Amino acid sequence: MSTLRQDKNLLDNFNTIILGKLRANRFKSHWRNLSIEDNIKRIEEELVELKEAIKVGKKAHIVMEAADVAVFCAMLFDNITNPETE
Repeated sequence: MSTLRQDKNLLDNFNTIILGKLRANRFKSHWRNLSIEDNIKRIEEELVELKEAIKVGKKAHIVMEAADVAVFCAMLFDNITNPETE
């Protein structure tokens, strides 16, 4: 079982990468413009890229692709839970 500190470190480290991804893509259309269906399609596309990265086995590439999946999952979460999008 993980400790609270380990959980926090995991999320902090992953969050750093995810924020970098979001910053790098700020020039793109806002995710709230994505329909739920389009968002799920993007998650599926990113999962394919993550699986390919895992096959290649380069840790840095795997980390970045995992972050891409997480970003689109977070966007879906925001689109579903944010009252501004209802």
